[in-house]
Amino acid sequence: MIPGSALVALTISFSSTVFPAILCAYAGQAAYLTKFQGIKTLEKQVQLCELSRALAVSYS
Repeated sequence: MIPGSALVALTISFSSTVFPAILCAYAGQAAYLTKFQGIKTLEKQVQLCELSRALAVSYS
């Protein structure tokens, strides 16, 4: 069992260093995925539009 003062020290260290670091890491990851997933989705939509136009031209 952890003594009381050690438990307080662990709680303070977690609250002041570990938790904010994890929070920043997840926020950064979410920002990256939001930014670059949108670009991939847009690129796929453009490719599908170009493909459908090419198919429409070839069939007409």
